[in-house]
Amino acid sequence: MIKQTYYNLPKDKKERILKAIISEIDKYNFEDISINRIVHTAKISRGSFYQYFDNKTDLFHLILEDFRLDMCNTCKSALNKTNGDLIGACKIVFDYVVQVSAKQYYASAFKTVFSFTDYNSQFLIEKSCPQGEPVIQEIMQLVNKSLLNIESEGDIEVMLEIVVAVLCKSWFEIFVMKMDAAAVKNKLDHMLLLMKNGFYRR
Repeated sequence: MIKQTYYNLPKDKKERILKAIISEIDKYNFEDISINRIVHTAKISRGSFYQYFDNKTDLFHLILEDFRLDMCNTCKSALNKTNGDLIGACKIVFDYVVQVSAKQYYASAFKTVFSFTDYNSQFLIEKSCPQGEPVIQEIMQLVNKSLLNIESEGDIEVMLEIVVAVLCKSWFEIFVMKMDAAAVKNKLDHMLLLMKNGFYRR
């Protein structure tokens, strides 16, 4: 967990630390990331590092932090645009992440995160929209339940888990396996169509 002491730092020092972290993530896989190199580049002591962060996982949380709010807002916006169509919203969210990844530090972070989590969808959910936050309930409320073949609220949660897992797999193929984004999107569209045939009322 990122500690409050980091947020209390002067802006220029936070930016220096962030740039050092981005540089390290851009060059090395998760297991090879060196806290010693980061503190050397950022010109801080190793002890100071642990005053700001618990472990290396916090580094990804930090980089994704300014992205997470956009992600949650994009989910809500996508559901509003599609009148609560979960599958349609997924396509918008997928395109958004691919577009945002044009920023080098996002691409580097995504690649490393997906590498060390083996595209674990739960990690992405926790980092993008932590459980218990009001925005999660807002997103759930925007899903048009009348479109879905469900018997309970729990069914929606299961659907979301499946959809997020499919999205994460697609992002893994783009950011880690370096597959062609257009080809991955075509495959994703096909999978979402099959899922729609199973999830939606006829």
